[in-house]
Amino acid sequence: MITTTTEKDFSLLVVDMWWEEEIKARERGFNIYFNDIYEKYERRELSNYPSLQYLYGSLHAGLEAIHDIVRAAHLLEKKIYGVVSDDDYSTPNELLDKNLHPYIQANNLFMKNSYSAFISKDLTKRLEEDTIHRLMIVGFDRDYCVLETIKSAVDCGIEVITSEVLMLTCGKTDGNVARDYCRKNTTYLESLIDVYNYLDPLGKLAPNP
Repeated sequence: MITTTTEKDFSLLVVDMWWEEEIKARERGFNIYFNDIYEKYERRELSNYPSLQYLYGSLHAGLEAIHDIVRAAHLLEKKIYGVVSDDDYSTPNELLDKNLHPYIQANNLFMKNSYSAFISKDLTKRLEEDTIHRLMIVGFDRDYCVLETIKSAVDCGIEVITSEVLMLTCGKTDGNVARDYCRKNTTYLESLIDVYNYLDPLGKLAPNP
């Protein structure tokens, strides 16, 4: 278990946490797509589309853990950034999981059209303006957008904190590539307890006795 005794200054980057309907559809092996004719989102079953998976097989652990960590980071006054994949139809706020709206300000929410969040020049500019040197990265999908974002951050000289418990995945791979990279190149937190110990080493969020 990783524990820390002093508080570290870091920020949080949330990757591709789309609106809740999208996440729930993916959990059940469906995809949400935009119907140009009817100009609305519809659910479509993809026969070979794997359902969303979570670490240790707990269906909602990953999603709820991300919500909890974002709330905790907000209470601890950490800077929180978000990036969502551009669908050519929606605004960033429309795409973002509504549970995260209270914690990610509109001027800290960005669009991307590639796996890595760092493809967004607006995001990279904001991180430079805010002199961000240490970043906890969470979100979806562990093996693609999250992993490529982590790699880009490392290449930019940013110290990255990660944990698989805060990464959602469709499980198209066994996760070894992402896991091995993160363990070698980031501060990798094995469990949710480790994440909380890193996030709040001084126990500021502990309940009153």
